[in-house]
Amino acid sequence: MGEVKVVRQATRQWLDETGVWDWSVQEKDISALPCFFDVDASFYLLGGELLITASGEDEVHLHAGDFITLPQGVACYCEVLAPLRVHHSGAALA
Repeated sequence: MGEVKVVRQATRQWLDETGVWDWSVQEKDISALPCFFDVDASFYLLGGELLITASGEDEVHLHAGDFITLPQGVACYCEVLAPLRVHHSGAALA
């Protein structure tokens, strides 16, 4: 299993190269839920606030403009602290 990767305030050029704009968009209201990703999952926050605690990793607090990749096989706890709008690839938040 790989590690959680975070890009803070990703640049437009980096996002263009990553292809984020072609990914699906998901919206999620304030909630808390356990998550397990059976494929690599990447999220770019368009709005909102998200706290992710992945097993074996430090807690990650994300805001609009941040990007995170969670590797296949990671179990985590996700807390949507403010209504969330994200581009996602690989898997969505349940």
